[in-house]
Amino acid sequence: MSCRTLLVMAGVVSLAACADNPAAPRDDTSREIAPTAGRDAGVAVLGTLTRRTESGLVLMQQGFEFEGAADPRVRSARYQPSIGRIGDDLAIVVDGSTEIYLNGRRASSLGGVPLGTKLVVAGPTRDGSIKAAVISDLASTRSSTVAATVSPPSRGELEAASAVDAPIEPAQVVSLCIGQNMDYTHPRIHEFHGCYGGPSVSDRIAVPDIPIGCGVIGCWFVDEVSYTVALGGWIFDWPFRFGASTPGLTYHIPGPVAFSLTALSALGTAFTFTGGLGVDVGVDLELCNPFGCFDAGTQHLNILTTAHQTTGAGPLRPDQELQIGEVACPSIGIIPVDLPVDPVSLGICEDLALLGEPFQAVVQAHGASGQIGGIGSIFDFEGPDDTRTIRPDSTFVVVTYREFSWTPTLTVGIYFKIDLVGGINLWTSPTIPISTGPFAPVSTPYPNEFGFTLATDPENLAAFLHQPTLDTVAVFEVAPAPTTLTVISPPVLEQGMPVQVRLTESFDGSRIADAEIRFTATSSGGAVLVAFDTTDGSGIAETILPNGEHDVLVEYAGSPVYLPSSATQHVFVYLPTTFVIWGGNAGGVAVGGRYNFWGSQWHKQVTGGDFTANASFKGYAHTVIDDAWIAGGGNSTRPPDELGELIGVIVSTVITRHEEVTTGNVTGRVLLRVENLQSYGPSPGHSGFGIMLGVIPPSPSEQLQAASRAMR
Repeated sequence: MSCRTLLVMAGVVSLAACADNPAAPRDDTSREIAPTAGRDAGVAVLGTLTRRTESGLVLMQQGFEFEGAADPRVRSARYQPSIGRIGDDLAIVVDGSTEIYLNGRRASSLGGVPLGTKLVVAGPTRDGSIKAAVISDLASTRSSTVAATVSPPSRGELEAASAVDAPIEPAQVVSLCIGQNMDYTHPRIHEFHGCYGGPSVSDRIAVPDIPIGCGVIGCWFVDEVSYTVALGGWIFDWPFRFGASTPGLTYHIPGPVAFSLTALSALGTAFTFTGGLGVDVGVDLELCNPFGCFDAGTQHLNILTTAHQTTGAGPLRPDQELQIGEVACPSIGIIPVDLPVDPVSLGICEDLALLGEPFQAVVQAHGASGQIGGIGSIFDFEGPDDTRTIRPDSTFVVVTYREFSWTPTLTVGIYFKIDLVGGINLWTSPTIPISTGPFAPVSTPYPNEFGFTLATDPENLAAFLHQPTLDTVAVFEVAPAPTTLTVISPPVLEQGMPVQVRLTESFDGSRIADAEIRFTATSSGGAVLVAFDTTDGSGIAETILPNGEHDVLVEYAGSPVYLPSSATQHVFVYLPTTFVIWGGNAGGVAVGGRYNFWGSQWHKQVTGGDFTANASFKGYAHTVIDDAWIAGGGNSTRPPDELGELIGVIVSTVITRHEEVTTGNVTGRVLLRVENLQSYGPSPGHSGFGIMLGVIPPSPSEQLQAASRAMR
């Protein structure tokens, strides 16, 4: 059978197989999406742009061909199927859904592509044309045969490489890895497709039970037929389940997320790895008798064929090995045993095995910072889970996987075996190793929805057909973070000083800016004042209250990312004055005491202590310097015309008079509630009394002055 005939068979069988792909069972552990309806499997073609039309493009079709790379270090055999005859024009329909890639980047149109450019077009057929799903040029930029690495080489490494060998010009080649798509419908299961070497196609086809004969032990039926057609190549389709889970995330609080990748076995009638050389047909037999039906295994029909098939999962750990079973070994001789039919054959078999390597992917948590925030982190998945800590910065965290890479080690060897007719093995030799190295075939992590897989040589980084490899695997809702609202101003405030609050995150005390705070102040008289302010960059909001005694409630209503919080404080707002009360009597001053702070009878409250002034002092000091004050006699110093409900006054325990000047000390300041604001006046005949509510703490500047005096 000629190579061309085999190629035609492979293409026809492949496209037929791609159109009828089995679906995996539902996974009820997470949100499902509706399975897609059956589609035309689609094809990929290579052609030269000859002209443009209203509906798209016209390509001169390239046919079955192998294109060689300029450098022998680049694998050169690439398979391109055709539609119609080689050299014929092929109409390409282009619309807004077509993905266009030029020079390795997504493009909005093909307007700048010159005639004569070689393009790859993929999509379903439609009335003799192709409805383009993907169009790409084959950008030719210089590159080496070294595969992509995580970090770029150093300048020294580049110079050393250039001194030894010149860069390789990439070949203008493209590969169509024919075969079937397992067509998983779960959004988190993806298939890593690819091929190596010449074209290969394989499938298993379930058939109605076909009787082939009955005997003493029962009747035999054929219930499945499998086939492999290959010209020295392999194809693979490794399904992987990507995932991410978390026990719960809270805004701005570090929390765990488990990122996972699990290798899956093939389901349905697909293989995860198959190929070889030649044509193999497997017939699956079933034996039925009164005791039931039993699987009697698969008989393989082939001549001078080596073929391999496995449905096993891709190995991810270095200690894992996947044997790729051989289903056909060519006979290299017959051992004569002097019978009419020689029943014993000697076969040579190819031994293939994959040694596990981690599956590499870039994982990113959008809307979060921490170990995988920002541009993402490269993960080496060797098992199902890799838990990292993230800090959510949004109401949702979206987890994506992209830029996939998986290069297990392939071991190749040969061994011999002696079988009886019927496949009964008598002896198998130990394997003779031939080669071991990385299995780096042409691959694309994500087949498109039409069922074909397009790829180029990964060792030749510039000869590519770009396909997006960004996928969302999880969306986590983030809970609002608890907050703390604290009143940071003192409970006793001078008139004009604001009530201040600070809003912070409870977890680490981070300030929360641009948050609206509601202030509700209820005065001792029952009046209610409501005010609003927005926190600044330090998380502080403030408002100014009128003179008086208030119960203050401050509230933060919350937001999508923060929980509400509140705080209360009893606040005294007073008018600071330089009125003086006497504190030299026995017992000093006390909360609840009634004190005379102004009037012609001020001196009568003095019953003890160091007082050497006379009745000319009316209770008001016109000048205060540090811890002392000065007053004139009689009405020489006029006090304020009006007072507030609450005032601050000086407490003195030493008052003296020299000539016309009265002086005293300042031992502290206290808060008085004025007894009768209407009876007060700046004339000494309008006396002022107040009830002491408490001691006014010294201001920071007064504390500093006191400390300085103490040191002198």
